[in-house]
Amino acid sequence: HKLNLDVKPLVPKALCFVDSFLVVCENENKLKTNFISVYSGNTLLKKFGQLGRGPVDMIAPMYLSDGKCEKRYFTVASASSIMKFDVEYLVSNDSLICITENLPEEVSLCNGMLYDSDTLSIMNCTGDNQITFFDKRTNESKGYSSFDNEFLSNGSVTNFIYNIQVFPAVSGCNNGNILIAYTMQKSLDVVSFDGNLKKRIRFNNYDSNKSKIRLDAGNGSLVNVFYDEDATYYFSSSCVTNDAFYALCQEEYKSSTSRTILYKFDWNGNLLMKYRFNTVFMRAVINNGTIYSIAKSDEGEYEVVYAEL
Repeated sequence: HKLNLDVKPLVPKALCFVDSFLVVCENENKLKTNFISVYSGNTLLKKFGQLGRGPVDMIAPMYLSDGKCEKRYFTVASASSIMKFDVEYLVSNDSLICITENLPEEVSLCNGMLYDSDTLSIMNCTGDNQITFFDKRTNESKGYSSFDNEFLSNGSVTNFIYNIQVFPAVSGCNNGNILIAYTMQKSLDVVSFDGNLKKRIRFNNYDSNKSKIRLDAGNGSLVNVFYDEDATYYFSSSCVTNDAFYALCQEEYKSSTSRTILYKFDWNGNLLMKYRFNTVFMRAVINNGTIYSIAKSDEGEYEVVYAEL
């Protein structure tokens, strides 16, 4: 169903809940300002967000709260820092205040914050590693990778190419475990907070794209890795709750009636439920048994929709 917000976002791209507030992020490059909206129920309470280099401005923001339900803070990565906005304070005050944490260079390309405490951050970063653990006490980072050698093993492929192009994935964590759901393989990994692979889950025909990989070497050295255009895309986005990890799967995107499949796993990687929707979900967040997502309307515009699980 369409979520009948009193002020409709024009170009939504990310969703999260902070306490009871729904936060909708829009395409900041099109709007430049006021691209983050805070709703209570269906009512718009506040708009904020400004591109720039001021103390509360953002540079190419990455919405680290996307797909999560968080307490108090809405979190954004901007340049080499993490910005945390107190949402309850935002909606009741005219001033814009945020807590800023600077990141060292080796983890500055943070794409997703899976876990954050006073002593430890667990992140997805653009780089050689699938998961990065950052110890705030020592200011040191440690990378984790466990690429599936049975799917592809080639000494000419760098870890960066493995991570970004061969094994792109979506992740989430809770209860001491990290779940990694792969986009080009129908498989998941369960990884502990100390960086050990605990379990690898492979669906039937998980490696259907293995024959659709193309290695592009130039002048005797590997330049890139590509998948054929008819490759199947599996897990494209994730959302987490206290008791479950949800992975959105697009394997039926090219069928006559495109639709998203939602898989629900517990934090040990056990499959609990499989949902089939009547449309394609782009991003999603789950709150109190309801999934909220961004989907394309019959008129071709993106809008916020919801479904009871």
